[in-house]
Amino acid sequence: MLNVLQRRAARARQQPVQGRRRTRKGAADAHTGHRPRRAGLPPGRPPVEFVLGFPTNHLTVRDLIRARIEQEVAAYNERQGEYFQGLVQPGAAELTLNGYRMPRPRRIDPAEQVERALEALMRNGFLILIDDRQVEQLDDVVILGEQTVVTFLKLVPLVGG
Repeated sequence: MLNVLQRRAARARQQPVQGRRRTRKGAADAHTGHRPRRAGLPPGRPPVEFVLGFPTNHLTVRDLIRARIEQEVAAYNERQGEYFQGLVQPGAAELTLNGYRMPRPRRIDPAEQVERALEALMRNGFLILIDDRQVEQLDDVVILGEQTVVTFLKLVPLVGG
């Protein structure tokens, strides 16, 4: 069973975040997202890149998820396009190849989306790897340093098996 999960994880590395501590325009810390290309894997979606600011480099997994979700919801609410390309599916959205299709442009509630993400982590909807080590508990404290790599790995059920 572990080999199956490891293979799925290797194939599905779609939404990682690479962390680098640096100061940007008054922010105490910032973390930058980047998805590295893995040899032998199909290209998949374009890289998801974003900056997350934290007041400290010690935070819980819950805080890390909250920051990521609030960032992607704020970006969507600013443009309100047809598709939401985030970690978890918003209510009333349809799953498509291009992300989650919204029936009509509307604002997404960040608090509701954070709750969906926390529930998804608890029911194995995605994994979080910090420097290639899986974190499972929302209250685990993580330390983000200069070379820390944080990967959000969305798990997709296989059809027919």
